[in-house]
Amino acid sequence: MAKGSARSIQGFDIFSAFGKISHLFTQFGGHAMAAGMSTDQSNLVEIQQQLSEILSELDDIELIQHIVARLPLSEITTDSINEMMALRPFGTDNEKPLIASEEVSLKQKRSVGVDGAHLKLVVEQEADELDIISFQNGYMSDLLFESQRISVAGYLDINEWNGHSKPQLQMIDIDLSGPLLIDQRLNQLTPNHLKEEHTNYIFYVADLYEKALASIPPTSKAVLLQTEEEAKNFQSEENIIIVDC
Repeated sequence: MAKGSARSIQGFDIFSAFGKISHLFTQFGGHAMAAGMSTDQSNLVEIQQQLSEILSELDDIELIQHIVARLPLSEITTDSINEMMALRPFGTDNEKPLIASEEVSLKQKRSVGVDGAHLKLVVEQEADELDIISFQNGYMSDLLFESQRISVAGYLDINEWNGHSKPQLQMIDIDLSGPLLIDQRLNQLTPNHLKEEHTNYIFYVADLYEKALASIPPTSKAVLLQTEEEAKNFQSEENIIIVDC
């Protein structure tokens, strides 16, 4: 017997989806955003296939994040976060507040974790600072630069380390003001540098182009330009990143 649980996103009723394949479950229950189930292990592959077919029939789901408050950094303190935590427990009918801080200045940035998978930032606004962590977004470190003006949104927590407590934002979205300048001149190219969707990656060196092909996202394209004429004639309606290593 196999048992499991599922969580969904806005726009996809996971409970209704399970109802369409109820014959594959020993039992299941839940609501639109979450469900629990049990089944015979022999049904797992068919459940995966059936759910994939249901998802493929859906129209594109527009993910909308509802910001509860836009706060200056001066109002993000351990006391204010503790007051917010008095609203717990958070869940489907009592969602954790999504907080935004606009027009802050990037003071520090770095990728952390295994292979630099996560993004660590420090932003400032006048005399106030805020630590930020964003999981699985370490590649964005190459897209940001110090003193850049950004707006961020996420969930506030208190980070306790070595006897000290500080506010921290778990960032889920970022807005970059003004044009985006990406400097991709590197000593060594890694797959983390090739994660941008809907982008044309321009290469001038054939060996580098061949090595990078397997890491380019399906919605992006690797383009090899080896002559001045090819470069002059190249046109694109997508974002462009020129890769040099």
